[in-house]
Amino acid sequence: MNKFTIYGERCSGTKYLEELVLLNFDVVIVWDYGLKHFFGFSDLTNSDDVLFIGIVRNLDDWINSLYREKHHLPTHLTENIDTFLTDTFYSITAEGELMEEDINIDTGERYKNIYELRLVKNKYLIEKMPKLVKNYCLITHDDLVDSFVDIMNKLKNFGLKIKDSIDFPLNVYYNLNDKLSLFKKKENIIPKEKIIIENEELKFYEKILFPKNWRFTPLDIQNADFNDMKEDIQNDKYVNIFKGDYERPDKYVAKNSIFCCVFNQEKYVDMFLLLLESIFIYGNLDDNTNILVYTSTPFMNKIKQSHLFNNKKIKFEINDTYNNIDKACKARLDLFNLPSIKNYNKILYLDTDILVKDDINKIFDVCKEDILYVLEEGSLLLDQDYWGRILFGNEINNYNDKSAFTSGILLFNNCEKIKDLFNKINQDIVKRPYKFSCYDQPYIVYNAFKYNLYNNKVLKSLVVNGDNNVRSDKVIHHFPGGAGVYQHKINEMIIFLNRLKNLSNALIHKLLSDKFTLVSNERLKNLHVQCSKFKYTNYSFVECGVAKGGCLAMMKFASGENNKIFGFDSFEGMPNITKEDLDDDYNKSCPLTDLGNLSGGITNVYNTFDKLSLNMNNVKLVKGFFQDTLQIKENIDNIGEIAVLRLDGDWYESTKICLDKLYDSVIEGGIIIIDDYGHFVGAKRAVDEFRKKYNILNPLIKTDYTEHYWIKEKQNYSELCVLGKKYNVDKSPFFGRHTFTPEYHNLLKDKKYDINKVLEIGIGNIPLMYGLTNNNYRPGPSLRMWREYFPNANIIGCDILEDVLFNEERISTFQTDQSNEISLNKLISNIGDVDLIIDDGSHIQEHMVTSFKNLWKIIKPNGLYIIEDIHISFLERMIKLNDELKLFDSQCIKYYKGIFESDNFVVFQKISIFDTRNEMLQNYCYKLSSPKLLEIGVFKGDFLNYLINNCNIGSIDAVDLFYGDTCSGDVDGNNVIYYNVGKSYLELSEKYKDALNIKLHKSNSITFLQNQEDNKYDIIYIDGDHSYNGVKNDLINSYNKIKNGGYIMGHDYEMNMKKANNNYNFGVKQAVDEFCINYKQSIISKANDGCVSYCIRINKI
Repeated sequence: MNKFTIYGERCSGTKYLEELVLLNFDVVIVWDYGLKHFFGFSDLTNSDDVLFIGIVRNLDDWINSLYREKHHLPTHLTENIDTFLTDTFYSITAEGELMEEDINIDTGERYKNIYELRLVKNKYLIEKMPKLVKNYCLITHDDLVDSFVDIMNKLKNFGLKIKDSIDFPLNVYYNLNDKLSLFKKKENIIPKEKIIIENEELKFYEKILFPKNWRFTPLDIQNADFNDMKEDIQNDKYVNIFKGDYERPDKYVAKNSIFCCVFNQEKYVDMFLLLLESIFIYGNLDDNTNILVYTSTPFMNKIKQSHLFNNKKIKFEINDTYNNIDKACKARLDLFNLPSIKNYNKILYLDTDILVKDDINKIFDVCKEDILYVLEEGSLLLDQDYWGRILFGNEINNYNDKSAFTSGILLFNNCEKIKDLFNKINQDIVKRPYKFSCYDQPYIVYNAFKYNLYNNKVLKSLVVNGDNNVRSDKVIHHFPGGAGVYQHKINEMIIFLNRLKNLSNALIHKLLSDKFTLVSNERLKNLHVQCSKFKYTNYSFVECGVAKGGCLAMMKFASGENNKIFGFDSFEGMPNITKEDLDDDYNKSCPLTDLGNLSGGITNVYNTFDKLSLNMNNVKLVKGFFQDTLQIKENIDNIGEIAVLRLDGDWYESTKICLDKLYDSVIEGGIIIIDDYGHFVGAKRAVDEFRKKYNILNPLIKTDYTEHYWIKEKQNYSELCVLGKKYNVDKSPFFGRHTFTPEYHNLLKDKKYDINKVLEIGIGNIPLMYGLTNNNYRPGPSLRMWREYFPNANIIGCDILEDVLFNEERISTFQTDQSNEISLNKLISNIGDVDLIIDDGSHIQEHMVTSFKNLWKIIKPNGLYIIEDIHISFLERMIKLNDELKLFDSQCIKYYKGIFESDNFVVFQKISIFDTRNEMLQNYCYKLSSPKLLEIGVFKGDFLNYLINNCNIGSIDAVDLFYGDTCSGDVDGNNVIYYNVGKSYLELSEKYKDALNIKLHKSNSITFLQNQEDNKYDIIYIDGDHSYNGVKNDLINSYNKIKNGGYIMGHDYEMNMKKANNNYNFGVKQAVDEFCINYKQSIISKANDGCVSYCIRINKI
């Protein structure tokens, strides 16, 4: 072998490695397989005669070297260490242009930060490369330095011929002049404590690659599997990948997903929560299984507010456009377009009208082959349209077994066969549109039969339809009854679940009837639900304030045998109260006299467990006052990670010390329950002070009049959130009134260096804002926040109050009445055009409308206008305000519904307007160098001819069915004519027969697009099937085929009645708007013909 190539991130030693290999071996380096630093996108076929060498450097040295050398990095990334480590990571060319090759190999988007870059590229080098090429060797920079001869021998074993007769003299020159440069160690300027890995998978790879440098303790890794992994590695059970015998254990991969779709009606949220409760209580949901919910933003927020929500197990994919029953039912067919689906090997789709009553892993264990596992239901012969008889036609005679199935339960592997089946189902829906009462089920049945990709027998032993027997041996009970019908299902499900609970509620009855506890039935049920979420894990469950042990017994019962149960109590009396415990107006009983009966001491707990037939094998009681026992480090260390922390200490000091000492041990997604929050003011004060001190914004959820709890979630604050806190801006969640800044940061972070002028309506006044923020408030906090966030921008503020005006560096203010057009026009004459406007003024509906109507004209092209603090009662109007005001160059690109009634905003973007589509196409074609075009929908070829002759194209594919007679108007929708497009195909073929860069294709657009390579085209113009489904499918299939930075365009988006004689109502606008929301794109321009064209610049980063 005499050829090699190298893959490795910048500053990983790729240049050293190249020099060393060339100096020591008789070889040549080839670059036929992509760039050495920006790999993962090249075709690696025909490479059997090449040795691929991957190289990785240890994390600390690599990060420091890249920060120091700044190879291909934008300036702002290396201005400070925190930005470098946490900001969106991307690369630029020497000329300062965006380097499109440096994007996430898996998602096609920019890396979220440098750690994601590290994970994705190392994972590619470790897991994917050995499967893609015949000859591959992975080494580390550390081994190259420490074990130079060993590495050279390793390469020699691949058949490389050494140059010298002596095995590997120290030919370690670099650029032929510095013999020792490889071994020089430069001082690191980023401290180790700054480099923090939070992603468990990245920790795994770092330990595998660099066991000597591993510095993370087991407490840094919350997943028990990873603790097992660490022990395995330390015991040499698994060895380094580059020794050749490493296999990544499956147990380290979360591989199963329960997939549910929740859209259209809030009642479906109610049904989903019943399903969720049954999964958590009875489903034995292990660490390898997550619940993926495809839903809307409002429904996601409602689910998150439920006491059942567990952010470690429940993941979301969001779509805010599915607002009718048809879209809601067919949403599941989007599965393979959802980014997170790549994380799972097996998927169990469940309708929401389902309850789980046994171990869900029994279902997943069935899935062996690449087919759909489904439950038998109905027959193809029945006249009802439930199973698609009309779709089969005469084909029905091809099948001996005509038993059909329900699509309410679909179990399958995440594989190409099923992905292709879903694509075929979607295509069938477009080609043969029927209004079935079961919507997509007939299409699913038909295509599963047609391609022989189903088994409707094996699940019959585990799943049942319409059976109310709570003592059945089935895992899943399905309560079918028609799409869009929900109330009777909910009633049946509630009755069934309650009867199911009653089988285990005997414990609750016993606890209450025998007075083992004084807490309410509601609190015991909630405790059962919360502890059941963490059943079969290895966490701790802690109660502070045990009394007779009734709640501790429930924690034991619900959490299973794997977990540890800790009970802290004096078992002899209550500590003294303090002044913080006194408030006659709040306390529901007197803390001076309501001390309870504590006679019997710790023996009471043993008696309770004994009478309930519960063993105490994993239960530990810690006797003493909290102020003493929680000061002992050994007690805290023994507890470890806490899943559920229940505090029932009544008083201020008792509650405070428990939070101070134990809260940090609660896992992300863990539960903190405060028994006396609504009963004793001391407990409430301690909790409120603690939450305020540590900026805990997770909502308190009420169980009954007294018990409240919250779910501990990680709170990642964006740069804008931190600035909001710094300047006392109430847009920031730190002040508990709005949650805007996280959303604004996501919206604006990629524009922050391009924005030059910002206008904000509303400067703020002390009497109003003092109580909403803190006593350091002064007018203009958000103006100062914007000034720091946008380093190149001048910030302008306006307000109706003269006494809040001020001027500072890069900040100027004007007195303006936003409800008065004369005042607004005066402001316009003073400030000129702006890039961004934020309306945070009076928050009065008509004032918002007046300001938007008058100020829109000064927004620059692609500029943004944000209206915030919109009351929920008129949010819908604000979303459509551009249409109401007939602002043709305005597009609503985002709206946000927060958690409070006025915690809402909308964002409009200004788009460029061309007079005709010819001008628009010519403009964007000349921005590119010899662009590759695709035209979908050719008709007679008039527009094709314009593109060829006027738009500087490199090549063009023109796709049409080219079959039969069809009609079309001109670009304005006028002068409609009929023409035989088969004849058109012959005419155009003859016309362009000698043009090698012009190709005509007889095909439907879906088939054609799916057969093209990804990232092929610079421009795709869609003017074929104008139906909603037709355009939707063209857009979705075009997304993968367009290059990043390319343009997807199309005709007939809306009508311009100044040029059109007829008003056509196509499905184009709806499909395009939904595509923009779902794929996070936006229209950048329109062409103002009678039938308006749109242009979307595709940003995959």
